[in-house]
Parts: sequence; C-alpha cells; structure tokens
Amino acid sequence: MIGRDVDALLSPSGFAAALDKRLTDVDGLIAVSEILEFYVQHFRAFGAAFWVLVDGLGAGGKGRLFLQAESFPGLTHAPFYHLDVASSISGRVVQQNAPALHCRTEAGWDSDLAVSYPEVLDRLGIDSFVSIPIHLTPHSDRAADAALTFYRRGSRFTPAESGELQRAGLLLDRKSTRLNS
Repeated sequence: MIGRDVDALLSPSGFAAALDKRLTDVDGLIAVSEILEFYVQHFRAFGAAFWVLVDGLGAGGKGRLFLQAESFPGLTHAPFYHLDVASSISGRVVQQNAPALHCRTEAGWDSDLAVSYPEVLDRLGIDSFVSIPIHLTPHSDRAADAALTFYRRGSRFTPAESGELQRAGLLLDRKSTRLNS
C-alpha cells in the first residue's frame, strides 16, 4: 500500500512534481521553510512547524523539540519555539513514531495529553493540527528524531487529509529508503 502511495506522490502529476516545479522556480539554495510554505498553501493550512529533537533536555531529561523551520504566513514571528517531549503531542509523535491528528472540541481538545501552548492556539483560532514523525538520521535506532506539524483554523483537517500530509512528509524522511536510494 505504501509503495503505491509513494508512487502517486512521485508521479508526474503528483505532489512531488508540483513541489519540484515550485523549487526550480526559486534561485539559490532552498530552505526547509520554503518547502513548508508550499505545504501550507497546498494543504490549506494556517501554518507548519518543523521540530527537531535534542536529547537530555526538558521534563525528566527526555528531550525537547526545537523549532528549526516554520511557515506561518501573516505572522511576523513563529507562535512557539520549543516543546518538551514528555509533555507534548508532537513529542509523543516522535517517541512513538506514530502520526497524530487532533481537533478542538467544545471541552478543549480530543487528546488524552494536554496540548502545548493552549492560549496561543486559542488566540490564533487553531481548530486542528496534524503532527507527523520524521527520521532525519537514516541509520539511527531511534523511532524518529523530528516532527512536522501542520495547523489549521476555520476548519478541521480530515483523516484523509492527515493521510495526505503523512505521505507528503515522506519527502523529508531520511529513513524512507525508497525516496533516498
């Protein structure tokens, strides 16, 4: 199943082809932030954050995720810069190597773990987010060492869109040997 998904992503009319066209239109080196900007536009997200794990920091020394790249069009600064692995949903995504889709409910969020920066999410009107584990170190024993998180307001990400975002995240994932061989 994943092989077909990757083939669709890499097809001449797929997401990767559109991303490649966008990147070839830009002169010079391409930053991850520019890729995130494309993702934000393509998936109608409010913003996106690329988090990288640093071991030994944060609550219980379990690590902290630091913002390495972001795209929040319309904002002059990123809304957040770090997350504790032990107490954040994106941290759990990295630890468990499992993507997560969460939506706002009348009572808060549909997660058993409290969201980080709830006041910022409230102020920005974020209705849902998708966090995807990323493997930056191809031969690491770690499940994942980074996360890509997309935020949306005005509507929620659907499970189908979450799946599309997960497949798009494969383009940044170094353990995806099919894409990096």
